Amino acid sequence: MKLNGNLVLRAGIAWAVIGVILMILAPIFGSSFGVEGLSLWGYAAMFAGVHYAIRSGKEWLEAVIGGALAGLLAGVIIVLVQMLLGGTLPIQASGGFNLTGLLGAFIAGLAGGLGTRLSQKF
Repeated sequence: MKLNGNLVLRAGIAWAVIGVILMILAPIFGSSFGVEGLSLWGYAAMFAGVHYAIRSGKEWLEAVIGGALAGLLAGVIIVLVQMLLGGTLPIQASGGFNLTGLLGAFIAGLAGGLGTRLSQKF
């Protein structure tokens, strides 16, 4: 198993940017923006994992670990953007993501990578 660090960075950064954009747009669209039970930052972390798994090789462990790291990176970037903006990002409308939610971002990325790999297998 060999993790592609460049792919982890690309997936994590791309979906963090998309997550921040979604969180900025969330107040405009209201409650119709999202799915019950999964916040917008959760989408960003999960799809960072999906992104990594789709672009990685055929090894499932690489997809799961790389997806988890990409999801964690997306979560860290979202937290940093929230801190840089001084709390003005409407993160509460999208699940209340904070530093303790980084484990959730890791798990969401892991689930995205695992789900992608399983759907390709079966």
